[in-house]
Amino acid sequence: MPTLYVYPKQGPPSTLPLDKDAITVGRSADNDVVLVDPFCSGRHAVIFRTPTGFGVRDNGSKNGTYVNGRRIGEPHELRRGDEILVGSARLIYDRPQMAAVEVMEIARSTTNINTAVPSQDMISRPPSAGRSTPLGEADVMTERRLLSVLGEVSQALLLHKPLQELMEHIMDLIVEHLPMDRGLIMLREGDPAELVPRVARVTDPQLQNRKIQVSRAVMCMAFDQHLSVLTSDAALDPRFQARDSIISAGIRSVMCVPLWTIKDVIGVIYADRIALREPFTEEDLRR
Repeated sequence: MPTLYVYPKQGPPSTLPLDKDAITVGRSADNDVVLVDPFCSGRHAVIFRTPTGFGVRDNGSKNGTYVNGRRIGEPHELRRGDEILVGSARLIYDRPQMAAVEVMEIARSTTNINTAVPSQDMISRPPSAGRSTPLGEADVMTERRLLSVLGEVSQALLLHKPLQELMEHIMDLIVEHLPMDRGLIMLREGDPAELVPRVARVTDPQLQNRKIQVSRAVMCMAFDQHLSVLTSDAALDPRFQARDSIISAGIRSVMCVPLWTIKDVIGVIYADRIALREPFTEEDLRR
């Protein structure tokens, strides 16, 4: 069942399961979604069921209804992640808002990374292929298989859907198969090019209001050097010890892999664990 995520300008956010054929939105107390907002009309808009999902219709409001920044004049079919602006409130269809992301400037280092292997080698070679690491053989196999899942997902799916829809689908698959607290996809955009957050997931409700802090050094290892990087205990990694904020955030384990097409690397996939204390295991991969 789809869910409507409601973010008023003032007050706490809320969620509403879309279990009715029509959900009214406005300032009046008899609406399904009541918005205490002077820029919102009494019965501002309606979210209604369609043959393929849900749509939104403006009810002739004074200030209009916007979807993804554009004022709508006719009923508009909604897609997952669409943002509806009603007065000063933001309503997101079937997707919570993306968490804030901060790229941390942390001194580069080449030590104490548990796994850092070329992604092409990781995907094309079996996990048992010999490679010396500080971990035991079973741990290395598990970590490489976990990283391989991320690489294979990005390679297999990248050409089959519109880009943003594809990013959402990739993130859904990763969350489904890899227990994590937070996940993020960043794509190369702009001129000069930089990595820009496009999709984020926070699976632990207690972390919803915290920034996702990403090490620029680890991110660059994945994007620039095409390495799949895993550190099992970020608190022991020199990259993270350089910043007290990383330690205080309690990041325990980090993964970062390139997101690539047949021709080129276009971004990175990042995942970490904070509340989940156990390291990534083969059992996690099977779920």
